[in-house]
Amino acid sequence: MKRRSARPFAKLGLLSICLAMTLGGMVLLRAPQALLADDPIGPAPPDPLVLRGIELTVNHHYQEAQSCFDSLANSLPDHPAGPFFKAAVLHSRMLDYESDRGTAEFARLVQEAIASASRRLHQNPSDAWCLFFRGAAYGYRAFHAARQGQYLAAFHDGQLSVQDLEKAVTLDSSLADAYLGIGSYKYWRGKLLRYLSWLPFVPDEREEGIRLIRLAIAKGRYCYLTGLNDLAWVLIDAGRFDEAAQAAQRGLASYPESRFFLWPLAEAYFAKQDYPAAVHWYECLLASVLRAPENNHYNEIICRLKLARAYCALGQADKARMHATTVLSLKLEKEIAQRAKKKLALAREILERCGPPADAP
Repeated sequence: MKRRSARPFAKLGLLSICLAMTLGGMVLLRAPQALLADDPIGPAPPDPLVLRGIELTVNHHYQEAQSCFDSLANSLPDHPAGPFFKAAVLHSRMLDYESDRGTAEFARLVQEAIASASRRLHQNPSDAWCLFFRGAAYGYRAFHAARQGQYLAAFHDGQLSVQDLEKAVTLDSSLADAYLGIGSYKYWRGKLLRYLSWLPFVPDEREEGIRLIRLAIAKGRYCYLTGLNDLAWVLIDAGRFDEAAQAAQRGLASYPESRFFLWPLAEAYFAKQDYPAAVHWYECLLASVLRAPENNHYNEIICRLKLARAYCALGQADKARMHATTVLSLKLEKEIAQRAKKKLALAREILERCGPPADAP
């Protein structure tokens, strides 16, 4: 099945704006001692190890974040928390780098988290937090399937995810964080169903989805940054670009180097056709992508094409030409070249539109 970019649904990791990433971040502040409880997990103070894992992930230090959650998994060998958080880091990394490296391990960890949560729920069906973990794991699997173009599987797992989350809220009304996953699914479901047109009609719940995401940001205990990221991409999709930029800026106020917020901020200004601001933020994003330890050039191509189009709109043909020329000069692996085929064609179109350099003979 043809692999698709995550960007039409959302973009990027634990702070992502799609169902899977939405679910990934919201339980990361739960303390290990609380996770060990046999009864439904109640309030507990944040655990420094888990908080450190969040910070490292948001700042793209994935190996160190994985080490944090390895320690968590070792201390909780029979609980879904360990494999769930480890899968969260892998998923963030894959989305950040637009890479499939780690897919098999991610799938294994997600299945381990689902199985572990199911075993505990067999013993205690009223464990709201285990329902939460299982629903989040299904959400990861749904998003990954959609990213691979496997839309029927994505729709199925998305429904399982929301069923668990809604039941968790029913059992524990204080779980306002769950509204983030439910709201995100309600919004993006319409996008997913475009690829499954033979399914029965599903009502448009995008506004309800936005309302629930805002509710989770306002009242949830653990999903503030995750919710801001999700909200930014949802608002871009809805055409509410100023609100989207505000949400992304609030995230950058806490993590000014994070690509999780640079992406939606740059795109909000580009979509708004505020090209000076779009140029500024896409240049910042491109510099971050080029500094990253992994660069298969896919994200670089996206940044450079956005910059080329913005510079064209601003009448700065030389800068537009430079970015388009660089895109066409990149040495790409076969899989990346195939995925970027249309983008390479766009780079050629931009060069034709810009014409030859002013000093050309």
